Order: sequence, then C-alpha cells, then structure tokens
Amino acid sequence: MQNNYEAEISGMAYGGMGIARVNGKVYFVEGALPEEKVVFTKTSEKKRFGLGRVVEILKPSSSRVEPACPYYNKCRGCQYQHLDYEKEVYYKAEQVKENLGRIGSFREYSFDGMTPSPLHYGYRSSITLHRSLAGYGYFGWDDKTIITIEQCPLAEDTINRAIKDLNSLYTKRNITLKSDHKGNVWISSHPDHLFFKDSYSGTELTFSPRAFSQANRQVAGSMVEKVREFMKNEKGETLFDLYCGTGFFGMLLRDMFGSVVGIDESRIAIDCANAAKKGLGIDNAGFYCGEAEKTYPAYYEKLHGKKNTIIIDPPRSGISKKIAIWLSGLKDAESLYYVSCDSAILARDARILTQNDHWKLTNVSCFDMFPRTKHIESIALFKSPSD
Repeated sequence: MQNNYEAEISGMAYGGMGIARVNGKVYFVEGALPEEKVVFTKTSEKKRFGLGRVVEILKPSSSRVEPACPYYNKCRGCQYQHLDYEKEVYYKAEQVKENLGRIGSFREYSFDGMTPSPLHYGYRSSITLHRSLAGYGYFGWDDKTIITIEQCPLAEDTINRAIKDLNSLYTKRNITLKSDHKGNVWISSHPDHLFFKDSYSGTELTFSPRAFSQANRQVAGSMVEKVREFMKNEKGETLFDLYCGTGFFGMLLRDMFGSVVGIDESRIAIDCANAAKKGLGIDNAGFYCGEAEKTYPAYYEKLHGKKNTIIIDPPRSGISKKIAIWLSGLKDAESLYYVSCDSAILARDARILTQNDHWKLTNVSCFDMFPRTKHIESIALFKSPSD
C-alpha cells in the first residue's frame, strides 16, 4: 500500500493541520501550510478522512518561518511555530467561526475577532512537566515518550531557569511550575510552595502550584477587561462564577455586583479563593467547594437575586449535558458568559444552552492565550431575549 502522497494544501484545519485532497479524500497533514505543495506520509486512515505528516516540502508558503524551539519536531506541545504569527491568529479566528457554524449552526452573532498575545514566546507563567528516566520534559508525538528538555521557549525566563535544577531535586512523575509577577517560581512538589500571591489588574489574588490558573497573564487581563466591557450596561445583582477555580473572574469583577457566588470542585482552588477574599477584606463574595453538576442548582436556588449573571469557565471537556439542559431554562438570569478553550466543545454545549430559546448567542470574542499552540480561548456571551 502506498503511504506517501504528493498534494497541494488548500487550507488549515483546527490543530494546525494542513488540508489536502488525494483521490477525492480529505487528509489532515501535520506540518503543512496552505498554498504549499508537499509530500506527506499517511499515518492513519479513517473511513471519511486520513491523517498524515509532511516528509518533504516541494513548494513552501511565504508564511513559513523557522521554529524557535529545538524540540519542535519531537515535542507535541506546539503546532504553529512554523507559521508566521499574524497568520496563526487569522487561522485560529477562522477555526472558531467554522466550528460554531458547522457544529452549532450559529451564524447570526457578533464576532469580535481575535485578541493577539503581546508575547509570542516567553509568555507562559505555568507549565507541567513529566518525568522519565532521563529527566523532566513533555510528551512526544506518540503521547507516551517523554522528550526531556532544558528549556521551553513558551515559558517565562524564571521558569526556564528553574527547569535546570528539577532533575536533581524532585522525583514526582508530574510537576507543575508557576511564576508570579515578581519573578518567583512556585513548584507543586516543593513542600513549602502550597500558596502564593500574584497580582492581576492591581488586585492581589492567591494561587497554588497545585491548582489551575491562567497561563498568559497579559491575555488573561484582556479577557477580564472584555467581560467588564460587556457587563457595564448590565444591572445584575448576583454574579455566579461556575467552575470558578481560584476565583479569578469573580474576584476581579466583584465591584460590578452586589454579591458573588463561586463554585468549584477543587478544594485547594477554593482555599485560594477564600484566602484572597480574606486578605482583601471582601464581604460580598462566597466560594464553595462542590461538583458543579451536583451542587450548582441548589446554590442558585438559595442565593440568586432578582437579576443574575452567570459566568462558566469549565475544563477543556466542557459542561455535562445535564447542567447544560438545566442552564438552558434558567430563570432570573439575563446574561451567561461561557469561557472556553475548545471551540468545538463550545459549539456543542451552546446548541444545548440555546435549545429552549431562553438564551441567544450574541457575541463571541477570541483570545490567543496560547501562541504557537493549537489552543484557542473564547468568550461567548448569551443573552436572554427578554432582556
């Protein structure tokens, strides 16, 4: 069976794969860019499409650039280092619109474009590494082999300096490193690094290297400002921050509401939120530990006001069908903000949220939280038609 093919690349699919057609069949090709002519090898065959990887570039794209990382062809962490950044931002925005249209059948909404990251490299304030016998690194293309690294071009300099000492200090299989705005590095395996302070929008919040936090501090700040811009004409009494984590959104938007209610299943994340609340002397916010699907309806019934705003920032897998159905008919709520890092999952969940015509998708804003990777952060705003 022939495994190598020559083809023209006609477009860019989600995940940074070039789109090719061979004998009428679509192939998604790793390492290929639109307008290129390549030779690729088939790596997988499905009924409706195939997967492949470039082995030779016969005609390069004018947007092709030299990757900055020496591990780029081995490590699976990045997908766009071979593409000009301006084009990366363009294709990512197109992918969000395509997913919302194809999966969710959404076309009548305001698309506010993609906010680029000020930094294309050196922006990550949080990374997680995995240990092999050779040392710490990232997973390779097979999702099994660990590629040991000496540095990560995406990470902040202080994190890269800390990487050099990991192998001699730690043995845990997985280890997370986070840096704060002062340049200190906090490591999940360090016994004294349970909590630390970091500043966003002039507010000192509490974080932990063992709890989720936003990885790009500049873009995270832009996201908060965008939500604030949308909220300025609202008159919500209570903000419900679902999947609140360390209370990032709830804390930074608390001045716009009479009360804030945050819910997350991570005990250490809720401990961070409550520590920040205490340190700031906040008396209009409450943070509760519990699984959203099991506890949120009860908290809403007990604590909602006459006018309520919902913000949800779920993991990459999105929200469960059960909670989506419950949210789809929520009473006394005028706005719902869905923060997503996977536009396909966002489109799936949005279809359920809007099925009862209680919510209408009005705006989608994108943010390049993870430059040089396939991941795209989006904020979708749903409004009650009666609002």
